[in-house]
Amino acid sequence: MSVSVVGDRISASIAARAKHTSGSFDCFIGSNTIMGLQALQPRIALANLRTAALPPKVADSFYSSPAWIAMRDRVRREACGRCQVPGCGRIERGMIVDHIVELKDGGAPLDRSNARLMCRAHHNQKTIAERAKRTARRPGGP
Repeated sequence: MSVSVVGDRISASIAARAKHTSGSFDCFIGSNTIMGLQALQPRIALANLRTAALPPKVADSFYSSPAWIAMRDRVRREACGRCQVPGCGRIERGMIVDHIVELKDGGAPLDRSNARLMCRAHHNQKTIAERAKRTARRPGGP
């Protein structure tokens, strides 16, 4: 059997037959010890795989305006608190009055026909789909 050593690394088949004894590893081929390896501390720190925290979202001042608040309340009243996505009708805490055509895409900010009440699940689906469309329209793609 031949052993290939690259730098300070040995093949996985040899490492798999290593026997740990008091802080070192004795590697064997058959019944012959070929080398003793010291167990070393990692040279680099473990990677932190948590997602980087985004800065807190700050609402556009438009959504605090009396005109928007009045329209938002009207949409909620007219929808009787139910999600207006066809086939849903869910009532939940935190319903969202959504612009059908987003303001970034030229939607009218205070046009009642451009607003509807949505549950969080449908609002999130719509937002993701709209962002994907907007990204695909950018020159050069995503």
